Amino acid sequence: MGALRFVLAMSVLSAHLAFYPSGLPHPLHPDVAVQGFYVVSGFLITLVLHEKYSGSLWLFYSNRALRIFPIYWATLILYLIVDVSVDSGAFSAAPPGLEPYRLPTVTSWIAQNGSALGQNSIISLVLTNTFIFGQDFLAFIRKDSTFSATPDLFYHLFIVIRVAWTLAIELGFYLIAPFVVRRASVVASVMATSLVAQLLCYKFSSLDPGWYSRIFPFALAWFMAGALAYHGYVWLRLRSKERAVKRYAIAATLAVALLTIAYPWLPVARPLYLFGEALCLPGVVLLGRLNPLDKILGDLSYPVYMIHPLFMIVILPTPQVVPVVLSLGLAYLLTVLLEKPLDLYRQSRVSPHPAE
Repeated sequence: MGALRFVLAMSVLSAHLAFYPSGLPHPLHPDVAVQGFYVVSGFLITLVLHEKYSGSLWLFYSNRALRIFPIYWATLILYLIVDVSVDSGAFSAAPPGLEPYRLPTVTSWIAQNGSALGQNSIISLVLTNTFIFGQDFLAFIRKDSTFSATPDLFYHLFIVIRVAWTLAIELGFYLIAPFVVRRASVVASVMATSLVAQLLCYKFSSLDPGWYSRIFPFALAWFMAGALAYHGYVWLRLRSKERAVKRYAIAATLAVALLTIAYPWLPVARPLYLFGEALCLPGVVLLGRLNPLDKILGDLSYPVYMIHPLFMIVILPTPQVVPVVLSLGLAYLLTVLLEKPLDLYRQSRVSPHPAE
């Protein structure tokens, strides 16, 4: 599963940095990659709730916070340093033709538009930049602070890390997960409700489905798909020595790879990919347990996702491989300096309780 998380993160990176010369192929749409993360997260959180956190909500919530916030805050500081440096002229202008792709720094956006903010808006933006919650729906708030049924990026551009809205969705799922993922029947009901809501919105609303990933009730369908995949995984894990299960694990991993590569040519591509991923995920996890690189790649996925937009603020006069390598290098440093020590501490706080 770690390798799949890494592929999804790299799909977002390669799509966002596609304006660089000699870019990597990115067949998977970045919004679909984000929803693919939701499927993986639904599986992972259901697994740890069943097998590590038998009864302590506080332990679950605090360990999830230790997973998300230290890297987020470290990255936040890095972004602010880069933003101030860009505004002071420390970096050269974007190469010819690439300036339209540059993201505005949050500091320049504040300088241009901060006077339009009231006191409550300023407090809300400081809190959401610090604690993440709320970043997902800022894209639907107009400049006059009223709700918009179509995206409006005025408030979104006051967010320092523009991709961190997905973390707000993740944190919302973490809050409710202990109460919904333990029983497959509840998971299926929540998933069905979310899918029906999406279908109704698609039929009766003008909102582009590409924005559905930012709407928490809609995102729940994909978290729940991952949670259901865990219940299938438990059954298969007990039979992992059987030849048929081994064949399924190999076939499932190959199927996810093919779905990712062939995404642009798939009919009804988004639901086919996401449901296909969920159906294959138990096999991907079973096979991934045999791959010593799986955890290493998985650990890199979160910091890679968070760091790569730096190279949309600072556009380098290089082929795409340079910001890709720099993103991976910075992600590795964050993993070694922050994630690994914190992971050891998190694991020391829990004892495994394997599901029967």
